[in-house]
Amino acid sequence: MLEGLQKLSDDISTLAIEVIAMEWRAQGHELTGSAVKQMETFVKFEINTLVIEGLVPDYMAINNEGVPANKIPYYPNSGRKTSKYIDGLIEYAKKRMGKSDKEAKSVAFAIASKHKKEGMPTKNSVTKHSKTGRRTGFIEIALEKNSQKFIDLIEASIRFSVEATIESFYKSILN
Repeated sequence: MLEGLQKLSDDISTLAIEVIAMEWRAQGHELTGSAVKQMETFVKFEINTLVIEGLVPDYMAINNEGVPANKIPYYPNSGRKTSKYIDGLIEYAKKRMGKSDKEAKSVAFAIASKHKKEGMPTKNSVTKHSKTGRRTGFIEIALEKNSQKFIDLIEASIRFSVEATIESFYKSILN
């Protein structure tokens, strides 16, 4: 019985990661592939309950929710010497757009200014990068769109478990 639950939990975990990764890519978020590689699941067997928890990198969670303009950590003319937000945008401009250090810095500040006005994602990023017309909610969308696949996995596991139990019962009676 525990063996069947382990297989079911593995199958559900694998499917969850696969469908979330597909939606992440379809919304145009994937850059290096490292986010998907960092996704993981943890299975806990509690009393009469199987719990599967999923973890994604922080930036995936941020992209899933989006960020309102008033929460963008960019403060023009603040005199700050460093900003992890700007550093991240510089790296993004280098990787996504192939910009040089100097160009990437300029692009990063332009993106930050746009984020500060519109929030993240920007309206333009939806049309520019997404194949789905969305840039947020990829986790919930992926799980909802594929709910029947999860149901089918669970039903197949239950059928197998019931059949194995009945077969075991009959074998014990016959012996």
